[in-house]
Amino acid sequence: MLVPAVLHKDEVLKKFSEFIYSYDYFFYTGYVGGHRLPNVDDSDDWEHWVSVDSDGNVLGYLAYFVDHVNDSVNRFGMFSFIRDSPVFVLDCYRRLEFLVKNYRRVEWRMIGGNPVESAYDAFCEKHHGRKHVLSAVVKDRNGIYRDDVVYEVLRDGFPVH
Repeated sequence: MLVPAVLHKDEVLKKFSEFIYSYDYFFYTGYVGGHRLPNVDDSDDWEHWVSVDSDGNVLGYLAYFVDHVNDSVNRFGMFSFIRDSPVFVLDCYRRLEFLVKNYRRVEWRMIGGNPVESAYDAFCEKHHGRKHVLSAVVKDRNGIYRDDVVYEVLRDGFPVH
């Protein structure tokens, strides 16, 4: 179940600090240096959520920016504290479903090589979205350049230009 992250702020920051130098955190932030923790406080435009299990354990974090002027959502951040947590995956899927039904446009990015790519591809295809691959944009700690992948879904489909 998703609940506001601010209700578990200290625990979220503690859990993130355990991963901050990991390869998983690189996939979350998209850069190797400047390890900083996320700001989990809601604002008028940002929503921050945590996935919790039936015992109240924090499983993962989800945040995104709501652009009210353009009726769109972007700047996603999703991070699982428990590898392959079905509860977290389902919570994120349900939230994405909610967002594509309630906003005109939903966009998210991913660093190439992220294990979630096939799930993102399937979600994007299900909603007749687009996937754009920007080649060799981000250098990881091993010096390998990785793609920057952008997904977008429009509620009413894509206009013909």
